[in-house]
Amino acid sequence: MNHISHSSFQENLERTQEAIQHLSTLFATPPEQFLSWNQSLVNIQKRLQSSITRIAIVGTVKSGKSSFLNSLLQEDLLKRGAGIITAMITRVRHSPTRKVTLRFKSWHMINQEIREAMNAIAPSTTLAFDSKFEIQNNEHRNLLKEFLDTTLASHSSDLQENQHLILLTSFYQGYDYIHSYIEEKVCSVILDESQFLEHQHFVDNDAHAIYMEDILLGWPQIPKFIEVADCQGIDSPNPLHFAMVQEYLSTCSQIFYVISSRTGIRQADFLLMRTLQQFGLLQQTLFILNIDLNECDDLQSWQQQTQRIRVGLSRWVPLPEIFCISCLYQLFFDIYKHLLPKQRLQFELWESSPDLVELHHSQWKKIEQKFFKEMVSSVHLTLLAGETIHWKYLVHRILDFIQLWQNLFQKKSENLEVTLQSLQSIEVELQNILSSVQMALQGVIPQIKQSLQLDMNQLLDPKTGSIIAKIFQFIENYEFSPALPFDQKTIQLQVIRDYDELHSQMLGFIVKKCNAVILNHLSVLQQRYIEQIKEAIFSTQRLLETSLQKYVHLLQELHSSQFSESFQWQPTQLEFPDIPFQSFSSSLKYRRNEQFKHLFLFAKNMVGDRLSQWFSKTEKNKKSQDAVYHQFLEESRKLVKKRAMESLDFDILNYRENLKYQYMLKGIQQLTETVYQELQETIQTTLVDHQKLFQLAREHQRTTEKQPQELQKIFSSLQNFVSHST
Repeated sequence: MNHISHSSFQENLERTQEAIQHLSTLFATPPEQFLSWNQSLVNIQKRLQSSITRIAIVGTVKSGKSSFLNSLLQEDLLKRGAGIITAMITRVRHSPTRKVTLRFKSWHMINQEIREAMNAIAPSTTLAFDSKFEIQNNEHRNLLKEFLDTTLASHSSDLQENQHLILLTSFYQGYDYIHSYIEEKVCSVILDESQFLEHQHFVDNDAHAIYMEDILLGWPQIPKFIEVADCQGIDSPNPLHFAMVQEYLSTCSQIFYVISSRTGIRQADFLLMRTLQQFGLLQQTLFILNIDLNECDDLQSWQQQTQRIRVGLSRWVPLPEIFCISCLYQLFFDIYKHLLPKQRLQFELWESSPDLVELHHSQWKKIEQKFFKEMVSSVHLTLLAGETIHWKYLVHRILDFIQLWQNLFQKKSENLEVTLQSLQSIEVELQNILSSVQMALQGVIPQIKQSLQLDMNQLLDPKTGSIIAKIFQFIENYEFSPALPFDQKTIQLQVIRDYDELHSQMLGFIVKKCNAVILNHLSVLQQRYIEQIKEAIFSTQRLLETSLQKYVHLLQELHSSQFSESFQWQPTQLEFPDIPFQSFSSSLKYRRNEQFKHLFLFAKNMVGDRLSQWFSKTEKNKKSQDAVYHQFLEESRKLVKKRAMESLDFDILNYRENLKYQYMLKGIQQLTETVYQELQETIQTTLVDHQKLFQLAREHQRTTEKQPQELQKIFSSLQNFVSHST
């Protein structure tokens, strides 16, 4: 079969629909089969529109990911050098016109993030423990301002604490601009072509972007069926940011990995490489070495930097293919007319090194070839191949119908009756087989459900699950950082700091050691269950194919087909539905406040009841005080670990049940429904309303005198373009 382009295929669908409409005008009351044909065309379009191949652009913070995507788009569209606190993946898809869909966090999500950040900085504050805190409340917002002023004036510069302070400050500063867009639930705002540039007001400012959960850009230059995403930097200090990248990578089929020549390969790159390896994506990864032309003097320097990166990657990919370019130079090249004077001077300085510029352009052409020719063409051909089979099957059934109608009047009555009986017999047979398929699909779901119960328990059982056992072992063996200097006023704070430290380190451990393993295991389970569905309907599917073949051949014999073909129907390749997924680490995101309350009360009681007595007896003995403080830390840290394990138990159970019912079983049910609907559609597309046709033939009723000529015209047109697609 010769491959056809997407535009040619769309033209074929349109011409087929026009043929059906033309055919309908020849009947006073068109047969019901015409509705089935139209529905088949609608279903093909739906499948095409819902089919998305995802390509991720990954790398460390400020490696040039956004500049690279901007260069592909040939416009300075995405913010460059984004802050580290904004865990937002920017996705770009094809759209006939430019548009943006902004998705905002809910008030609950926003206020929960604020409370957690306040607890992490100063857990003793009353406001931090107020579960009723709402930033949209004027009084609460003023208290937040006072809290920030006091904390910023007196707090240390520890990185983790700074992250919380930056987050709180951003929420406060961005409130006035953003609050009118936020609702009780996650909501979206769509900006059309005339409002397109307004999206930059949301993403170019951390104080605005912090309120956003997701952004989707519609861009005409992006090929259809493709989604390209600029992912958050993998070396963000917040492990949940990398968890979001992992979740997205699990849905991707191609990767652009951007590495900065200034920083080279970092420790964070090893984590990402391991994740790509676990997902089986290393062979689908193109490595982009983003050269800083300000630090690259000549071709020798260029080649040395390339070789350095190649050696670093060789432990993961034996012969890595590396494309060496300057992302910023390419962007400036594409938008030269819109550059600021300072940017033009920089560009002209780079242009003064013709050897480097020439090498860059040769490499960029190869990237364009890889993306726009090879990647995109592969996606289109794979997708269109399956739908072309569906379309050709439909067109041949229309041709069968036309030929049947053309020849029906020439058949003798007794031959028509014999054929009618045979067709009716096969129709009953087809309906029975379809019922058997439905029963088989309904029967396989309880079997999969039972298997899923065992598989999920094996994977995520707190007592027997190997992955979960590693997390509990991590908690049990965890060694806390040195405690704060002894002070009765800081004892309560120390307990909270210990829990926050353990929780943060546990999240990092789960992201690095567990997320990818769970995601990969789920992918294996999905394929196993798909095979189970195939096995359940294999025999009935073959019976269905045989009966359809007999039916089609009988029709062709009836109309003495001049356009015979081998039977071509085959089921669509089964794929697990595209259902939103949350990694295990992300499911732990909003559950610290409850533990903070219990630990705070524990520390308060310890100070009030026991420590005061201990210290009053040993207040003149420094060694004794240290021993008491050490004993307190030992007891409190045991409690912290116990609370962390109890919380983990709850989260595991909750996550496991959500995986089973909201993700895996939901996907299986959608998949079985899709299989049944496809088979039902195939039968409806094939069956002819022969009773009505035979009745018209016996009564010698024709819609118009020109009907035979019109039928031949439609037939010739369909036959012509389906032949050219073969």
